[in-house]
Formats: sequence, C-alpha cells, structure tokens
Amino acid sequence: EVFAEREDFDGTSGVMAYNRTLQQPGKAHKERPMNEWVIAVGKHPGVIPGETWVQVQNMLEVNRSKSYRRPRSHTALLSGLLICKACGDYMRPKLTGRTNAAGEQIYTYLCSSKERSKGTCCSMKNANGNILDAMVIEEIKKLPEDASLLAKLLSETGSSFTDNRTVFSTHLASLQEKLAENDAGIRSLVSSLAKAAGTAAEEYILAQIEELHRDSAALKEQIDELSKLTGQNPPVEDALALLRSMIASVGACIDECTVEEKRRYLRTIIQKIEWDGENAAVYLFAGEGELDLASGEPSCEDSE
Repeated sequence: EVFAEREDFDGTSGVMAYNRTLQQPGKAHKERPMNEWVIAVGKHPGVIPGETWVQVQNMLEVNRSKSYRRPRSHTALLSGLLICKACGDYMRPKLTGRTNAAGEQIYTYLCSSKERSKGTCCSMKNANGNILDAMVIEEIKKLPEDASLLAKLLSETGSSFTDNRTVFSTHLASLQEKLAENDAGIRSLVSSLAKAAGTAAEEYILAQIEELHRDSAALKEQIDELSKLTGQNPPVEDALALLRSMIASVGACIDECTVEEKRRYLRTIIQKIEWDGENAAVYLFAGEGELDLASGEPSCEDSE
C-alpha cells in the first residue's frame, strides 16, 4: 500500500517502509510479504535510486536459497554461507542463553556434523557468532573504499561468469539426476513400508522417507535457482555494473539495514565463508576472490 500521492515521490526524498514484520509477544519476528508493506515518503534524502533497488531485489530473489534456512537466532547473519573447513558441512547459529555488555544475545556457529555426531565425525571449534558477523560486515563495508581490490575481484568474477554458465548447466543436470534417484528411492521405500507394517522396521523406513523428502525439497530449491540463473544469462558487463552499484549503495548504509536485509545482501555478494577453527576466509561473488579474516577472536569460550 502506498501512503502518499504519486507526485510526492520526487526522486530526492527517501522512502520509508512500515508494517514489514509481524511481531507477537514471545514469538520470533516474521517478515510480512512485500505486498503488505506500507510505503511512505520520508524526510531523509534518498541514497539508492529506485531503479537500482528493484534490480537488486530481482538479484536477491535469484539467490534466495543458497541452502539458506532462517536461523532461530534473531541476529545471526551467516546461516547458509558459513562452512566448516574440516568436513565441508554448514555451520548453524546456536544461542547460548547469555547476553553481552551491549545487551545482545550471544550466539555461536556450530558445525552441523559435529552437532549430529556429538563430536565423533567432526571436532571443529565453534565460532563466536557476534564477533564473526561484525568482522564480515566491516570487511564488506571497506570494499567500495579499495578501488583496486574491488576492480580485481570484479575482474575475476567476470571471468567466472562465463565459466559458470557451463558449470551451472552441468550442476543442474547433476541435481536433476539426484532428484530422480531420490524419487525412485522414496517409491521403493513406500513399497517396503506396506510389507513392514507393524514391525520394528516400519519406523526406520518412515524416517528414511522423511529424510529423502527433505533432501528432495532442498534439491528442488537449488534446481529452481540454477534454472533461473541459466535462463537469464545477462551480459557480463551488465551483471558486473549491477554488482558494483549494489556494493557502493548498500555498503554505505548497511548499518541501517534490518537483519534480514543484511542476510539477503550478504548472500548475494558472498559465495561462501570457510571457518578453520581460528580464521575465516570469505569467498566473494562467483569468482575466486577471497578476503581473509585472520584473527583468533571469533573462536569462543564455548568451543569444544
């Protein structure tokens, strides 16, 4: 809903969006659909042109999954991006139940394999989520200030865009093949379920079916995303220009963004982040561009 006259949107004043989240006592905040937002003209000067904002939203939509699951924590930013370097599994945020001096909830990033296996398959140290998130944001904010580094990263990305179109097509075929295997596995298990009714094997078969179903849902999301990427194929120059514009615009005001907006922005420009127990390596865009967060600080006292 637009709460202003058309002529009030003069191209100089900023725009305010209200009613963006559903907030209920004792429950996690939920983001409302964009068609429920209330848009009004603000008193502050605009920073990002409306056309650029729409382009960025389209790019964010294309990159919306990236194996991303909404974190249980209100503030964790790197879910779906942070990977354990030891085993390659994703690291998920986990609240500690404590708060820091600023009153923020303290959370850590925990390797999913380590958690599932209770440390038998992976023993990677936990990362201090509050510190690691802040360090990543600070490094991203520096990108527009370092013209030579940004040019280098974008150049590497341009080369990767061309290569990635072939890689995307190959990966898409692989995902579709895996999805077909899962579907066949589910059908086979369903047939076995009828024979195992009332036996101890019944529960085990149901668990296998549920696991395959979850895997298939994740595969379908990835297939949908890759299908969009391979179908769009924008000119490399246009894609790089949009990346440069987005980095300059959003990087300047990221501190004012909501947590969900920060997550979306990071998922758009970051390919992955690897955590080795002490340091984090941030891989940007679609290329091999890498930022090193070489500091022992993110390793927290909850590490095991």
